Amino acid sequence: MKRRVFSLGILLAVFGLISIVTQNTNADNGGKFSRHKTVEINVTQYVWELISNRDGRLICEIVVEYPTRPTYQDTITFCAEQIFTSELTPTPSDVSQATSAPFDLAEFFQTVSYRFMKTQKLIRAVEVPVAEMTVNLVSPGAPAGQPFVSIYAY
Repeated sequence: MKRRVFSLGILLAVFGLISIVTQNTNADNGGKFSRHKTVEINVTQYVWELISNRDGRLICEIVVEYPTRPTYQDTITFCAEQIFTSELTPTPSDVSQATSAPFDLAEFFQTVSYRFMKTQKLIRAVEVPVAEMTVNLVSPGAPAGQPFVSIYAY
């Protein structure tokens, strides 16, 4: 009988320790944030037009978030379809034909200019991860007058 009670006591103690450890590990989210805060940011966008110097036609519109002229990389990003038209890509055929000279990007940028058009203000909503709140409950180890519990949240 004593042995059975002793075994049952040890078994309960082990289950108690496992439940305490499990509760602590469930509180940890593995470094992932489950709380987010939406922050609104005021953004100024600058609208530029890419114009051909040869015939004055509008090639495309470029929108950047800084006040200086768009970079060549911005131009390629926004205007790739207009710059690299389908005529420039060779199609496979059975008949061999004279190949045209490769597209010269440096020459292209010498034949275009940028025209500033306008600025536009907008508000962008961004989700920012917020760290989980930590709450510590502290109670005195020995009775000291009035019982109390200290709660620290950070």
